[in-house]
Amino acid sequence: MSDDLKLELARGTPLRHSTRYSFQPGIISELQCAQLLYAAGSGFHSDIAPSEPYLPRLSFYCIVAGVQGIEPGIYSYMPGSPYLQLVRSGDSRIQLQQIVSYTGYHNAYHINIHIFPVGEYRKGAHHYGPRWYRIQNMLAGSAIQRLYLAAALLGLGCHTSLAYPIEAVNTLLGLAGGATALAQVLIGPERLAGQYYELRLPALLAEARSEGSQGEPAIEGGQ
Repeated sequence: MSDDLKLELARGTPLRHSTRYSFQPGIISELQCAQLLYAAGSGFHSDIAPSEPYLPRLSFYCIVAGVQGIEPGIYSYMPGSPYLQLVRSGDSRIQLQQIVSYTGYHNAYHINIHIFPVGEYRKGAHHYGPRWYRIQNMLAGSAIQRLYLAAALLGLGCHTSLAYPIEAVNTLLGLAGGATALAQVLIGPERLAGQYYELRLPALLAEARSEGSQGEPAIEGGQ
């Protein structure tokens, strides 16, 4: 991903908000997806010397569906990389919906891209001490704020959630070696006040429970 994708994030400040009325079905472009991830991974400056053996870095794991030009799947993105790395092909939204079904507040099928900032606590704590826990989460918070600003500029809705079981989501994303999802950022076309559509969530949950009762693993079915 190149600097051509850079957005003037400060211009999004007056528009920045958290989606209140949920999302609606729609398609976003490959360019919009790239601009979002570029924004998430840029803008970080550290006073830690480059010679340090462990530098703080976030990666981003994404559940992608409904993005024009990108096949549905789970992808990882490391800031500075020109490409998304495919982790697992196929639409994983049904598995995610099963995992977060107890929250009942959003329909995963209306979200085009779920972005999970991913960090690793143990190595950082070993090098920088116990307060690394706070620093790691501040890094994630900074990336999330950039996602909100980018989404606002692109005319998309954005909402952050911590309402998910961490281990189940880590397994779905294929994380290992101490890596963990720090938050879940939902991005897609926003449903504004006064806009209505048929909510398919109850039917999707019934389908998910039916599949689960047949002995299929809830978070490994897409492998």
